[in-house]
Amino acid sequence: MSTFGSINPTKYERGFSLMEVLISSGISSVVMAMIISSVMVVRDGFYTDVVRTRINSNLRSSTDIIAMNIRQAGENLQRTFPAILVTDEAIDGATTLTLRRNLVPEILTLCTAASSGTQSLYVSSSSNSNSACIASNVEPLYDVFDELRVDNGNSLRIFIYDRSAQVGEFLNFTTGGQSGGEYYLFTNSISRDYPALQTSIYAIEEYSFELDSENETLQLFIDGDITSPQAVAFSISDFSVELTMDDGNTLTSFSETDEKNWKEIRNIKISLAGNEAYKGETISNSMTAEYFPRNVLSYDG
Repeated sequence: MSTFGSINPTKYERGFSLMEVLISSGISSVVMAMIISSVMVVRDGFYTDVVRTRINSNLRSSTDIIAMNIRQAGENLQRTFPAILVTDEAIDGATTLTLRRNLVPEILTLCTAASSGTQSLYVSSSSNSNSACIASNVEPLYDVFDELRVDNGNSLRIFIYDRSAQVGEFLNFTTGGQSGGEYYLFTNSISRDYPALQTSIYAIEEYSFELDSENETLQLFIDGDITSPQAVAFSISDFSVELTMDDGNTLTSFSETDEKNWKEIRNIKISLAGNEAYKGETISNSMTAEYFPRNVLSYDG
């Protein structure tokens, strides 16, 4: 008998059999597949939440910007001036919310009728006995406008409004002063006739919000300039506005010629929807909020 003992390995000393290797490899593959699948599900869920959060952020920031301007709309303006306007999408294909405020309480009166193409707008007149046209009364008002113009780089965006016809337009007030003792504003040419005394001139700030549906972008137009829109938010698929009036009626359009005026608005409901695509899936969300235009309570003297 050999003194070195048996050289045959015991069952504990042998390696894995081929069958055992195949079975363990199969189990490992299944476990790894489950782990990878779980990781991918968690990863997709994470990125889906990121996209959804981005949509919500867009909607929230948009409503915050609109809300700020709703609160300011109508500042220093009377009920006869169209401070809040809504154009329904059924009219021109897009809903537009226009919000206006007067930068200063002072308002100038057109004291000499101006025809289309006129550039010099006279806001005082010795031949007109109306107190709003007396040069000494106009002087402090004119000074306010002129100071605004100088502070704004010698060009002030003003709004001329015919109260009887309920139409107006933005103009660039670039210079002015006195001519023959009468105060005047020099602007770019007006596009229509404006009557004396029935026409007022304001230092209006106007913000108009409108959805560019083709590019899914909520746009902001400032002071009637339609050539240079500013993007408020991207990936916006729908934008609608609804006004609730004091009598309980709801309106989706509101213009200068409506029988009701902006001080009869009880609240403004803004609805926005947004979506983004992720891995072939469209992720969407919406937000609706109501705001009170607080300047409806302001003095209308």
